[in-house]
Amino acid sequence: MKPKVMPRLRGRARVVVFNLAGVAVGLAVLALAAEGWARAKAEFRTPILQRNYVHPKAGRLYVPGSEVRFTNMLDFWTISRVNRWGFLDRPPPTNGANEPSCRVAVVGDSFVEGTQVPVSDKLHVRLEEMAHERLPALGIATSAYGRRGTGQINQLGYYDEFVSRTSPDIVVLVFVSNDFFENQEDRGPDQPWVTATRGKDGSFELRPPAAPQLKKGGSGVAGSVDKPALPVWDALRRFKYRVVNSSYFLGMLSSKIDFAAQDLPAAASGREALEYTAFALDQWRARARRD
Repeated sequence: MKPKVMPRLRGRARVVVFNLAGVAVGLAVLALAAEGWARAKAEFRTPILQRNYVHPKAGRLYVPGSEVRFTNMLDFWTISRVNRWGFLDRPPPTNGANEPSCRVAVVGDSFVEGTQVPVSDKLHVRLEEMAHERLPALGIATSAYGRRGTGQINQLGYYDEFVSRTSPDIVVLVFVSNDFFENQEDRGPDQPWVTATRGKDGSFELRPPAAPQLKKGGSGVAGSVDKPALPVWDALRRFKYRVVNSSYFLGMLSSKIDFAAQDLPAAASGREALEYTAFALDQWRARARRD
């Protein structure tokens, strides 16, 4: 029986190997097709977000004239040119003879910076378009001064160095919930923005940014041109991102619950954040009255 069994086993083994090889080739073809689709769909595969410098008074800005690219490799690929003041916006306004009747300066964090959309779709541009349609007599012209990761204290440098030059009629501060703690955040001795320090007597004092310096090293390109753009790989990366952020938001929710339950450390931190934010808004109000 053995001489007859061995040929059968070898035959079946060959069939299994052949089928497995066919499956492997099919998967490889699908992977190559998916890679080709992803590369054809993507306008670019290398985000550029790190071409920064620290202005001695205003704080961290993009290098004027540089190009900023941002994508989630899914539904947006934006390429924006930095204006001469270091913001992702149109050229800064000038105090010329043909100045508009009403100048509106919009100041804020990532919601104003808006790296996910082209300049033409940003909130201040859409606001200007709506105003021209509905209230053309006002002659509204808008400009934006936004940078992600900043609170109202940090943004004071933007006003003092840039916004005040344009003599705006209205300044809009875009405030979101994380600004409370960004106003309070201690960024250390190398902080790249205007911050506030608090003395033992409870008084606040503004501290300028660290010494200005261009970001060292290379072109500031984030990522690698050789990184695969496979949709499956990106799906796994996004899944990991969601898991990490879910843990973060659960932690934030837990801290809010603790705060509501009068957990002393959380409550103390919350009060301090409110006090820093109140100081920031007082500073903005003082500038509004002065100017």
